[in-house]
Amino acid sequence: MHRKFFHLVIGLIYLSGIYYEPRFTWLCGYLWLCIFVCFEVLRYFQVPPWSTGLDSLFLIFKDKQDGKVLMTPMYLLFGVFCPLFLDPLTQPRTFQMRHLAGILTVVVGDSMAAIGGYLYGQQKWPGRNKTYVGSMFMAASVFLCSTALAPLCAQPIPSLAYRAACSIVLTFIEAYIENFDNVLLPLVGYVMLL
Repeated sequence: MHRKFFHLVIGLIYLSGIYYEPRFTWLCGYLWLCIFVCFEVLRYFQVPPWSTGLDSLFLIFKDKQDGKVLMTPMYLLFGVFCPLFLDPLTQPRTFQMRHLAGILTVVVGDSMAAIGGYLYGQQKWPGRNKTYVGSMFMAASVFLCSTALAPLCAQPIPSLAYRAACSIVLTFIEAYIENFDNVLLPLVGYVMLL
């Protein structure tokens, strides 16, 4: 729950930021990524007096893909902000659908897949720990969210059919990768929505 709440908060900050002040949002995303790296270095090397407080703050975000180094919060932050890092905006309200790739895949899709799979999923993909129902939740939520956010995007806006195809492709990728999904999915989504 803590990780999914973190997804939501980062997504809302990013979305409101690129709508109102994209250059400041780019700077904040970059600075917070640097701050997270510094925090993780202090936490990992148990630097007093920071290590105890940082352990209690960051270990709730630990995921199965993390080892001793806690990369999940940094992957999430980078995944959400990477479309803006790759394609900086200079004016408010000029973002395109590709700038929302992190929101669509990580904040909405990945979160809904986890929630749907946890609540309703029983049958898993062959050799994977992810469920068919979770994947259906992801595909539907990515498509519906892209449709809901389309009126906010600058032209050209990808067609409904193309957005549906992107949702399905991203869902299959999410179902078959174990690690780095918070980085890989936004990158693939960004490229597909160019």
